[in-house]
Amino acid sequence: TSTSTSTKPSAYDTIVSKLQAEAATAGNLGAWLASFVTCLLFLERYLAASSGDNDAQRQQQLSGGVADALIFVTAAIQLMGGVSVYLYDRGGLSFGLFLSGDRSGLYQELPLLTATATAEDIGSPNFDNDRAMAPTELESLRDEESSHPSYSSLEDLADDEEDSLGSSTAGNGNTNGTESGSARATNNDRRNCSDRSSIKLFHWILVVLLQCVLVIIALKGPIVEWSSHFIWSVSVTTLLFCIVLTVLALCCGKNRNDNSRTLRVGLYLVLRNAVPSDSTIMASFFYSLFGESQPITLQLLAFMGMGVSSLSSWSYTKFFSTRFSFGCPLLYLMGGTVVLASLASLLNIAVFRQYQQTADEVGAVDDGDDSSTKATSKSLLLIAILSKFVTAFFGEWAFLPELVLATTSVKISSTHPSTNCNNSSGDCNDRAVTGDNELELSPISTGNITSHYREDLEGNSSLKDNDKRIAMEYGTLISCIDFGDQLGSLTAAPLVAILNISRENDFLHLDRLILICALANMVVTIGLLPLLVEKRTK
Repeated sequence: TSTSTSTKPSAYDTIVSKLQAEAATAGNLGAWLASFVTCLLFLERYLAASSGDNDAQRQQQLSGGVADALIFVTAAIQLMGGVSVYLYDRGGLSFGLFLSGDRSGLYQELPLLTATATAEDIGSPNFDNDRAMAPTELESLRDEESSHPSYSSLEDLADDEEDSLGSSTAGNGNTNGTESGSARATNNDRRNCSDRSSIKLFHWILVVLLQCVLVIIALKGPIVEWSSHFIWSVSVTTLLFCIVLTVLALCCGKNRNDNSRTLRVGLYLVLRNAVPSDSTIMASFFYSLFGESQPITLQLLAFMGMGVSSLSSWSYTKFFSTRFSFGCPLLYLMGGTVVLASLASLLNIAVFRQYQQTADEVGAVDDGDDSSTKATSKSLLLIAILSKFVTAFFGEWAFLPELVLATTSVKISSTHPSTNCNNSSGDCNDRAVTGDNELELSPISTGNITSHYREDLEGNSSLKDNDKRIAMEYGTLISCIDFGDQLGSLTAAPLVAILNISRENDFLHLDRLILICALANMVVTIGLLPLLVEKRTK
């Protein structure tokens, strides 16, 4: 029989969804500012070309030295950011290096929210973070099976909670029972730690293999030039075979039930993004329109596109992040935003048709009179701007739910020894928290301080291992998105060849490719959504 339904998102899923959307907004704003700097460089070149009389068109392009400097600065900033994060995590970097005075409130860990905090509470402007902070670690370290829904409106895990409460009650009947329960919990924790270590190793292997595939695909040209196409094909095939073996090892391991959801989400993210994409050919098309003759126009389009992406991620944070952060609502949002993004991409057909019309009119106009050509070019530019705005806006909407799905699908299960004090009596009892189970131990005395200290060390080590596992699992799911994007570019190559689309024939049949990619995106995404639905029965 089906379990009862859970219609409210957990506080963890809601706040993670909101934080991911806010992080995306910050990243888009940073890219927008970087694009603005590049626009200034192109503007300086454009003004210099306008004042000259020879080689003016060539002067609009950035010189090789400026382009190399931009690449170097970009890489240096990213490396500095990575080093700063590493130092901050290690405690070697603090706000005191940059700021002075009262620094309270500049940085906060993820709030420990009570079970009663809902999406409406967090999304409301009157939400008080201090009130929502959990008074004990017990309420914050809930097992993910109760805090994370399984993307089915017909289920929750009430049966697991009942079993946990029953075992906890049986273990707390007397002092001997609690001590034996503590010993069993310690042994279970050690076994779980060993299992988590093996899972973490497989996730490490999977992330490395996925990244190696991406690198080999990106370096196909140099590899084929230095060796042969056969060597490149064998390398890709070998890596894909190793990926399949790693996934099978995760599926067939001891914790295959715990890994099933993560694997299904990873498979969805790969297949969803492996749909043929027209992004590469459209970038080439826009470059042929503006890149050679009007590079500043192309850069302005990129600048405005990043601004629209920032607006899109901000609107997602405002309207969707706290309302569609879990389960079926998130799936509905994913399907709806993909449909909107696919429909928006059809505006590129209008750009292509206008481009064809412009080319025909250019051939019909005399060389001495290009007034109609200029008017048509303005129309083409306006349609291109509109298309860029709409596709960038809805494309960001379609991407963010995938990021939220990858984040909230990470299994958050913690085992942490903590001390719970009874304020009325002043007695403090050591409690081991294992998901939803609470095992109350005997009061700490001088005779067992050493054992409790050892348990604390083991608990801290377990938490560190669990944090590493969470990081690797999250990294694996994010890599699935990137890996799927690369596959999408590869699967589009045969379509480009079949339709005979190239710059030499003025991108003939590009409109057909745009239509095929939009339809495939909608059909595949909606068809894969049932893969995320998990039905459980007692």
